[in-house]
Amino acid sequence: MQVCGVVREWMKAQSNGTRQDPEMFVGACTELFGLAMLASWTLTSLFKADIFAQNPLKDRLGYNTLCVGWDVLPAKLVAAPMYVGIIWCQCRYMQLDYWRDSLTEPSVTWRTTLIMGVNFA
Repeated sequence: MQVCGVVREWMKAQSNGTRQDPEMFVGACTELFGLAMLASWTLTSLFKADIFAQNPLKDRLGYNTLCVGWDVLPAKLVAAPMYVGIIWCQCRYMQLDYWRDSLTEPSVTWRTTLIMGVNFA
């Protein structure tokens, strides 16, 4: 799992200054998102299964969206802290990607400006 690898690599880099691969953080974000979705939908189906049959989103749109599994307790209590990890991994990816581009380009070019704009947009 990328999540375990990111934590292990981050801790190693903090102690001895080794390099980190930015793409590991993107993989960790994907895995954390999948785990958050799986955990929240499982909890919702166990504790509040009737919400899938009738809810305001289904009344308006005609179908259930991903939010239905996240919008009820106890799923909210599990998914919300997981999103902190997702946001941290995305921010770390953007930071490392920008640093990598800054180190590979000799000066600020249109590519560096584009990467910074895309990462922070």
